[in-house]
Amino acid sequence: MIANQAVRPTSVRTSDLTRIEVLVPPNVIVSDGFLLFDPKECKRKKFAHMGGVLDRFVRLWSKSDDDLIRFATGYGVLGVDERGRLLSDRTIRDALVGRGRYPQVGREPIHLWLDYSKKFFALLRIAARLRDGQHGDGSDWLTLYPNYVFDGTSIESEKLYVELTIGELVLGSNLRPVLKWSFERVEEPAIVFGFLNTVTLLDGLLFHLMLSVASVKGLAICGSCPTSFEPDTRARRGTIRYCDDCRASGLAHRNSQQRSMKRKTAILQRARSKGK
Repeated sequence: MIANQAVRPTSVRTSDLTRIEVLVPPNVIVSDGFLLFDPKECKRKKFAHMGGVLDRFVRLWSKSDDDLIRFATGYGVLGVDERGRLLSDRTIRDALVGRGRYPQVGREPIHLWLDYSKKFFALLRIAARLRDGQHGDGSDWLTLYPNYVFDGTSIESEKLYVELTIGELVLGSNLRPVLKWSFERVEEPAIVFGFLNTVTLLDGLLFHLMLSVASVKGLAICGSCPTSFEPDTRARRGTIRYCDDCRASGLAHRNSQQRSMKRKTAILQRARSKGK
C-alpha cells in the first residue's frame, strides 16, 4: 500500500525558483509619465543572474528616462497596469475562465518604477547597516515611512520593520509556489513561482531582494558610492568595501588613496600637537 511505502525526498532544482521568467519588450518609449510598449511584441525571457538585474534596478530612481528605457528593453517591464496594479495570478485566472477581463498592459507609470527602485535601494542599505550592527540611515527610513521617526528605535525593532515591509510587498505579489508539469516541464514536474506564467519582473526583483538580505555573505555599502551590494566574502565590521562598478571605474582606488592621505595627515597633526 502507498501509505506503507517510504517517501523519498523530492529534489527541487533551485534554478526553477531563482531563474524567474519575465516579459521583455523590444521597443519602449516614455510619454506623459508612462512607459509605453506593445505587449504583442514582448517575449518571455529567463535570467540566470537576477541579482545583477536587482543591482541595476535599485539605481534607476536617480537615472534618466533613457536609462529606464535601456533597462526595460534589456531586462523587462514590471508587469503592472496603468493604475500601478500588479498583474496577479487571480486576475489572469479569472479572465481565462470567463469571470473577468484581461488586465490592460503596455502602459506602466514611471513614478511607480522610481518608487519601487528607491524603496528597494533603501531596504538594501538599511539591511546592510543592520547586518553590520548599526541603525538604518534616517534618510532611508524616510523613503519607506515618510511620516514615522525612527530615532530611539532599537536595532531589533528595525529588523522587524524590514521584515514587515518586505512581507507586505510579498503579500501583494505572485510569489507563491505552484506545481509546473506542462510545456517545457512536461517530462519532469517542478515547483515554480506564479500560476500560468504570471510571474512578473517585480516578483523576481522582490524575491532576489529577500535573497540578498538573507545572504550568508551579508550586505555591504560601497565606500565610494551609496549603493549596497553583496560582497564575495564577509569582512570584519568597520572594513570599507567597494562595489564592482566603483572598482572598474577607478573610484574605489582614488577613494582609498584619499582615505589613506587623510589618515596620514591626522597622524602627523597628532604627533605635532604632542611635540609642542
